[in-house]
Amino acid sequence: MPKLMVISDTHLGVKRQTGTTQETQAELSINLLRDFRALLHIANRDGHDLLINGDLFDGFEVSKSVEFDVFKLLFKWVTESGHRLILSAGNHDLNRCSDVKSSFQNLCSYLTSVSPDRVQVIDGAWSLDRIHSVAIIPHLPNQEEFDAAMEEVLAKPDHFYVVCVHANYDNFFARESDHSLNVSAEMAKRFEDASIKMVFGHEHKKRQIGNVHIVGNQLITSVAD
Repeated sequence: MPKLMVISDTHLGVKRQTGTTQETQAELSINLLRDFRALLHIANRDGHDLLINGDLFDGFEVSKSVEFDVFKLLFKWVTESGHRLILSAGNHDLNRCSDVKSSFQNLCSYLTSVSPDRVQVIDGAWSLDRIHSVAIIPHLPNQEEFDAAMEEVLAKPDHFYVVCVHANYDNFFARESDHSLNVSAEMAKRFEDASIKMVFGHEHKKRQIGNVHIVGNQLITSVAD
């Protein structure tokens, strides 16, 4: 059985205004796609299924050229590797208005249309991946729905060993910014008591606190990274 590689916060399609020119903006976009291709190569080389744990794109709407380039890269990876691709939505991947379709949702539609057996989309509800014993909770519209999803996951402790989320850890101040979500230290402790590890996307700085594993972003997209 293949292992599961987890990446997040690649923020493809990012546009930086400060200290950039049109030429350097274009160069950044090209470099990010090159580095993203390298991540896919690692997953293919090592024979892993791949979970993108949120914020594949930098915004809910990126240019059609970036959207298509990412589609080509992921379709090629799925076709050549023969492994499964799991796409979980992050806060940057979705529009606050649920009736507006995002670039991420367009991409998911393309990929599931051409490869329905190998591409799974986590968007709007949590899912249990029994193959890898992993529960996945995507970005949800508000904290109340997110908390409810975590309670549902906690009610099934015998079905998995890891839960992947796209949220802040123990940062209530950040809950109201950038329509992001939060996992409290108390909630994380409940998962720890159930012997469940938590893998976080969203925060860009890598760190570990007990059962909380914040993997950080894999691609540099700003000076802060």
